[in-house]
Amino acid sequence: MNKRIVITGIGVVSPVGIGVREFWNSVKLGKSGTGKITLFDLDGMDIALAAEVDENLINYCNFLNIKKRLKLMNRITRFAQVAAWLAIEDSGIEIDSIESTKKGIFVGNFINFDMHKEFFKVIAKSGREDNHYKLDMSSFLKNSLCMLNPMYFLQYIPNGISSHLAISFNCQGPNYTFSSPNTGGAQAIGEAVKCMKNSDIDIIIAGAADSCVNPLLFCMYNAMGYLSNHMENPKSACRPFDATRDGTVLGEGAGMLVLEELSRALNRGATIYGEVKGYGNRVCTTHFLSSDHGGISITEAMKEALLDGGFEISDIDYINAGGNGTITSDIIETKAIKGLFGEKAYDILISSTKSMIGEINSVSGVIGVIVCLLSINENVVPPTINYRYPDPECDLNYVPNKAINSEINTAMSNCFGIDNQSASLIVEAYHENQDEI
Repeated sequence: MNKRIVITGIGVVSPVGIGVREFWNSVKLGKSGTGKITLFDLDGMDIALAAEVDENLINYCNFLNIKKRLKLMNRITRFAQVAAWLAIEDSGIEIDSIESTKKGIFVGNFINFDMHKEFFKVIAKSGREDNHYKLDMSSFLKNSLCMLNPMYFLQYIPNGISSHLAISFNCQGPNYTFSSPNTGGAQAIGEAVKCMKNSDIDIIIAGAADSCVNPLLFCMYNAMGYLSNHMENPKSACRPFDATRDGTVLGEGAGMLVLEELSRALNRGATIYGEVKGYGNRVCTTHFLSSDHGGISITEAMKEALLDGGFEISDIDYINAGGNGTITSDIIETKAIKGLFGEKAYDILISSTKSMIGEINSVSGVIGVIVCLLSINENVVPPTINYRYPDPECDLNYVPNKAINSEINTAMSNCFGIDNQSASLIVEAYHENQDEI
């Protein structure tokens, strides 16, 4: 008999709210977190928009019992810490009472581009005027490298987030980091469920933390033509599936879930948000700038998730789309949904949370799952905001601008990116009398 894995806690750090309730209320109301970038100077740039987290709203001392550890944490790791603490608090679980080897951490996180800022400052000091400020490697090694904070590399090691979380909650069980740019968080959840079904692990904290709001990543996305230049009205810059969309907005944040085996959750009287039932993870080999980029992997990921959960296409009530407001990507996802679901696609409610919080790379799939779970619990589907002009190539029901009430039993979250990787997760309302398969 297979184990049933349920979600009992949710933690969110987002541009539209800290904590699951503030986040959910903002999303239902269609609140945009987009504004002009404040984290770094972009004077002279035509594009200067992002969905930033206001760190002034977070008192880190409430979430970290050892203040000096803050010095070892970068901005993204701090987001992850807060989201994990909030998820555990939301679950009501006594985390310290669980055997350390029965607790795991599964986290998604793309490359932390913030690490380059401090490094570039040191490199800049190694350039000589008489050499047109080209890097003098000898000077760099002898004089400049020592200027780096001794803790610099500890702040930016690839598995730093999962390591810090393990230390905070004494988790000595399985510990994994998934670095896929847009699907890392969804992979973390999907693989965590697989792990729990095939082991004696009691709980896993699964999710992701990321920030796209840094100069290097901003310039990279801008060079590829991915960013919206809707500077006259930042709140409406990200317009997924709208005919006038001109690009995405970069965001930041974290989302964490507490995963438990069903019988354990029931024994402690936990509130159950829903059950993780299906997971699909696929990649395609078309060039990321081709017209059909990603379509194959999106279709196959959704198909795999349906098969994994034992679902028919008629079972899906809602899809939280990966729609990020870029011209090609929204068309590709729409075609993929129609290609798999056929005429049923026109009956499925679809919305994009990125219209409010922007593109947060590996966090996107986690936020999608969270929105799906909350939609199931309240029978409310949040909107795709800034949708004004229908695109003939994007002709599905994207729940434009206002949330709607609708009974949601089963929901799917999609995420995909320029690395050709796609992932889908299906969550379902918890049914007490459902037979274990």
